[in-house]
Amino acid sequence: MTKQEINIITKIIKELSLFFMMHGYHSFSMKMYRQDTNTIIVFKIKNLKTELIDKLTEKINRERELEIETYGFELVGDSDVKNELEVVGLLIDYVEIDTVEEETILSFVRKDYYSSK
Repeated sequence: MTKQEINIITKIIKELSLFFMMHGYHSFSMKMYRQDTNTIIVFKIKNLKTELIDKLTEKINRERELEIETYGFELVGDSDVKNELEVVGLLIDYVEIDTVEEETILSFVRKDYYSSK
């Protein structure tokens, strides 16, 4: 994994953590792992409100843009939380959301287009 890829992944984790904490969720778990050439960032949060899930998916449901990664991902963190999620949406490929009892599991998937296979 390149240094730029590591910087992007840590930026995504930071912005998602900030989003949840700004909305009053101070207890959650986060796990990041590699699977083939994908990076998967998993957040587990108890009692996550449906409205917040809807807001999150609306903001990040964008198509990934490689140009943002090359030229503008450093800008994440320079504006408000609403816009940060939109930029995060440009840095991930998709998100999967599952709810098991009271726990919501959000899996953010990012394909590594630059890895050497």
